[in-house]
Amino acid sequence: MLIVLTTGVYLGSVDLLKRLDSKDQTYSPITLEQKADTVASVFERYPDMSTVRFPTEHTPYIQASTRGKSIALDKELNELSSSSSFDLPGYSTVFWLHRNFLIDNGGKYINAWASLAGGHRNLNWHLPVVASA
Repeated sequence: MLIVLTTGVYLGSVDLLKRLDSKDQTYSPITLEQKADTVASVFERYPDMSTVRFPTEHTPYIQASTRGKSIALDKELNELSSSSSFDLPGYSTVFWLHRNFLIDNGGKYINAWASLAGGHRNLNWHLPVVASA
């Protein structure tokens, strides 16, 4: 568990440091129509991307991403930066250690079961109410 804690702190710190960079953008909300146009344009220009994130107060730019790679865009969809997590020295090794807990391939299954067992407090376990006439 010490390995998981240590690697988790490292991976979380890398993610937090990335979020501190606002890329010289200021936050302003965008409309639903603008979001629809943005999604269509981004997936047309970057077909390998799987996610589009819209601007927030913490990340005031549009971000297109796929596993391990992200592209930051301004509101006019000009590319601000491009980054790959796996370009960082040691990142892929630390990520692998964190994911697999150093116990062959079974660590990810232990992680999944532990997440399910520990996460039940966050789920709403209410049954739907059926109205009768």
